Amino acid sequence: PADNQSPETHPSPNQPPGAITVPGLPGLTMTGRENVYSVQIGLVPSKTVYMPGEPVNMALTLTNASTGPEVQPVYVSPLPPGISIVIPNNNGGGAKPGTREYIDNINGSKIIKTFAPGTEEKELAVGEKATYDLAWDQKDEAGNQAAPGWYYYEANINMRMASSNDS
Repeated sequence: PADNQSPETHPSPNQPPGAITVPGLPGLTMTGRENVYSVQIGLVPSKTVYMPGEPVNMALTLTNASTGPEVQPVYVSPLPPGISIVIPNNNGGGAKPGTREYIDNINGSKIIKTFAPGTEEKELAVGEKATYDLAWDQKDEAGNQAAPGWYYYEANINMRMASSNDS
């Protein structure tokens, strides 16, 4: 917890045994039996430095990182997801590019290039990965060479449990 308090490990009379009350979040009780659904997205270039105009080859990986005693497979769509290559609008508060501090300090971003989403939907079992290859020619939407620098990505996907039609 942000306030450096430990969660209460003793249940109140209306909580199940083993429940944890989270300080600062009234009404939130965790029993340790919850199912958490999560899909991790990673876009990793094949190397760290590219010359201007050289294609940037990347592996886009989606991993079903769901946890819990009764988690189900999930469906993710669209696949591949729409991806935007972006550059921060400011200098990240003077932090070193590529660090978490830099990412936390950037305010907004400018879309350099967008890759259209696919039309596939895929079921992913817990721990299963789906990988797609993506190549960026280092050009912006207008076909101009992108400036040298640190670039990031934004991706959007829908996820639903196998037993649900709700995303």
